[in-house]
Parts: sequence; structure tokens; C-alpha cells
Amino acid sequence: MDARRITKTEIKNVKWCFEYLNKQKKLVQSRGDSLNEKEINDYEKEYRINRSMIGEAIARLMEYEMPFERIKKSLADVACEDLLLDAVEDANQYYYKNKIRIPEKKHVSEREAKKELKIMCKKITKNNGLLSRVLFSDEVERTAEEFVYKFRDWLIYGIDNLIDEIEPARQQYILSKQGMVTVDEVEEYLTSKFEVYELYSDWVLDRQAYEIIYYPGLKLD
Repeated sequence: MDARRITKTEIKNVKWCFEYLNKQKKLVQSRGDSLNEKEINDYEKEYRINRSMIGEAIARLMEYEMPFERIKKSLADVACEDLLLDAVEDANQYYYKNKIRIPEKKHVSEREAKKELKIMCKKITKNNGLLSRVLFSDEVERTAEEFVYKFRDWLIYGIDNLIDEIEPARQQYILSKQGMVTVDEVEEYLTSKFEVYELYSDWVLDRQAYEIIYYPGLKLD
């Protein structure tokens, strides 16, 4: 797993959002003043479908913390604002759990987390130059325990800080293209903008699988 999953999801749903926004705008603009009962029913049915689809797209974007405000600001046509606000009501019905932040609830026991900590200390390799530079500002030799403790802190706090920097850039880039962009283009852009993007990409989704992140102060006896 890596951040390419985030990119793929956001491209798909930004494109989806704009597609149904355009359908909704055309529908509203084409409505005449004098409609018979069947035309009114057809109009309202299509309106609800478009609104629901936009709402679901926005909700899926929220899985990766794309704020509604950012979506709204990306629209040059202010006439879309009411349609988006309308759709947000539906977005709440499709609310998805945040996929990139660490859940508040601890899923494992302290005993299991300590066991994992011991295993990591035995298996840790400190030859990753980029990771070492990210974790430590100097080149002093560290013990395996010190390295693992620092790595755990980075998984918890360092990645959260990078989320605040990298995800808005990803989102803005995809929105500026209205979803008409490839995964590789977005990844190339982010790699050029952030030196640690590749490292971030490797860990941002995988870190929740590590038990040690739920016990930030835990140390070996």
C-alpha cells in the first residue's frame, strides 16, 4: 500500500464531482417555467440523483481529508456554490472513516505492542539514508532501541505533520485539473515538491498496521 491509493481515489472522485456538477447545472439551466407533472417528476428525480452522486463523491474525498471548502474554492463558476452546498447534506449520509489519521481507539494491548517493539529492535536496519536523515539531524551512531523509538515517533507525529503539508498540495493539484490528470503526473509533482514524499508515500497508509503507534511512550524494560 502507498499514497498512490489516495491519489487514485481523489482523481476518480474529483472527476466524478465535476461531472455531476456540470449535469446538475445544465439541468437547472434548462428547466422551463411551465412544466407538466411528468416533467416535474423527471426533473426532481434527476436532480436528486445528481445531488446524491456529488454528495457521495465529496464524502469519499473526505476519507483523505479533502475539505469541502477547498472543493468550493476550486470552482471558477460561483453558480456552483449552491449546488455544492445542497449536495453536502447528502455527503453526511455517506460519511466514511478517515483513512490516513491514526484511530483514537487502541486496537492492541500494551503487551502486544511491547512484543512488536522487541521484534523491530532485532530486525531494524539503519542503512536507509533518507530515513536516517529524517529521524536524526546528526550522524551519531544510535542503538537499535533508540532508532526504533525515534522511528515510532516519526510514524505518529512526523507523518501527521507531513499530512498537513502534503495532502493540501495533492488536493489542490488534482482540483486545479478537475480530475483530468493521471496518478503518475500527481506523484511526479509531489515528488518534485517534497523531498520526503517517497518515504511518506511508503508509510502514510501502512502505519496503522503497527501496534507500537498506539503506545507512544512505551519503552523496553
